[in-house]
Amino acid sequence: MAPLGGVIVINKSHSDASYQTDLTAQLETRGVTHLIVTGYMSQYCVDITVRRAVDLGYVVTLVADGHGTSDDGALRHEQITAHHNILLGKIYDPETQLTVRTIKEISFS
Repeated sequence: MAPLGGVIVINKSHSDASYQTDLTAQLETRGVTHLIVTGYMSQYCVDITVRRAVDLGYVVTLVADGHGTSDDGALRHEQITAHHNILLGKIYDPETQLTVRTIKEISFS
């Protein structure tokens, strides 16, 4: 499997997608100011990437039904995902920096 021509691939080795990568530079070059975040490992990669993006000044939409994780022995994956939707949705003012929306609530037009 290989990316289509012109697709930018950002390889990461840390939970935070912007840590020791050129992701921020790639976004700045393209004038991106609003990120729509999906991903795997809600309690690690998704959480830290969302928090860092807001700290860097991006407007962030977390796709509530677009991230997930595995059971961790204490909680089931559904509980972890729901917890992070609530937690991240309350940390920042939803009117200015971060919102949590389902995929049906997001418009790309």
